[in-house]
Parts: sequence; C-alpha cells; structure tokens
Amino acid sequence: IYMLGLMANRMKPVRKEPVTRRDALAARLLEPREGDLPLELARDIAALNSALVTPEKQLEIWRALRAKEGVAPEVVAASFSDVLAAYLFRERRFEEFLAGRPDFLGDFDARYRVLEQELAQAAAEAEKAARERGGEPEARKPGIVPLEVRRTSTLAAAAMHVEALALVGRGPAASALCAIVLGVDRRAAAYATLAGAATRGGMTALHEELVARARKEIADPAELAQLETLLSNAKARAR
Repeated sequence: IYMLGLMANRMKPVRKEPVTRRDALAARLLEPREGDLPLELARDIAALNSALVTPEKQLEIWRALRAKEGVAPEVVAASFSDVLAAYLFRERRFEEFLAGRPDFLGDFDARYRVLEQELAQAAAEAEKAARERGGEPEARKPGIVPLEVRRTSTLAAAAMHVEALALVGRGPAASALCAIVLGVDRRAAAYATLAGAATRGGMTALHEELVARARKEIADPAELAQLETLLSNAKARAR
C-alpha cells in the first residue's frame, strides 16, 4: 500500500489510482461492511496518505473517527500516522498533536525500554565479536546502526512533545517526559535537544535544569565538549 502511494506521488499521471483507492477505503472505514477489518483499513489509508503526502486528508479521517461513536480506540490510534503528527506540529495545532497519542508518557516509556534492551544486546554482541577476533568492538557495527537511527528519531519525537506540552501549559508532563528520555539516553545530544525544546516552549527553568544536570552527569570530556558546542549553536540560531 505504501509503495503504491509513493510511486503515484512521484508519477503524477498515475496518481489517480491510489487516490481513488484511498477514498474507497475511507468510505468503508467510516461505514464498515460486513466482514471489513477496520484496523487494517485504517492502517492502509494511513500508509497511502503518508506516501501521497496528503496529511490534510488523513486529518479529516482521524477527526471523523474520533467523532464517530463505537470506533475502537486502536482504529483511531492507527489513523494517527507519523506524517499526520508532523503536520499538526508544523501547523502549530498542538492540542490535536497531543491528542493523537493521549498516553504519550506510557508510549515513550515503552519505546525507550525496548530501545535500551536492544542497544545493550547489540553492544554485547559487538563486544563478543571483537573478543573473538582479538580487536576492539566496531562502533558502527551493522546491527547497531539501525538502532542509532531509531534512537535519534525517537528523541526527535520526544522533543516535539516536550515543546508542545510546554506551549500548552503542561509543564509537569514535559518534565516527566524528559525524565523518561534521560533515563535511557544520556548523550549530550539528548540533553541539548530536550533543552532546546524547553526553550522553544518558553520553559526557561526546565532548560536551565537540563543543562545543569548534563554538566553534572556527563563525565566524558568529549561528550561535555559536544554538549557545549550544541548549546552554543542553539543559542546562536535563536538570536
């Protein structure tokens, strides 16, 4: 489904087919037929709208599902795609952005727990392989790289939530989310990214708290230097 939409978006003359398919699926989702699987329909529609880069259409469907009685929560959740989340954040519709994943604290806590376990496992495997060949662990071992990418994207998503929470006056939730992130990701990049989100959200106290904690807890000189560089660059961009 996703690839069909992606190809259609790149090849404008054939775009009509996935658009027609999406609209037909949306009609069935909102008025299911006997034998339809709403969750699968919701996932297919979200994939098509993501590939077609039509978050406005996905927003219409998500809103309709939220307003409709009897729709299973998992179907509504499946309709809130990452592309839709990014669109709402970019358009500064923060209340809807946050409503898309109401249990964001539980969601991020679960994501970071899994990520922590997988990173530890990948590091252990790299160290074991290094011992077997009598060398140092490979920092960019293939099994680790996808996890690093996921850690970066998860941090970016968390920072968006911190900024949105701060802007709508939900400071305690923003602080709680920062605690979840830093319970697993204690890199200079994590501290700097969250501090930047707090600043953009107008939470100066949280920014200062994060920076002070980073300077206290980061022991590696190279990481500390990176922290100061990231903070300096962020300050320069804000001028």
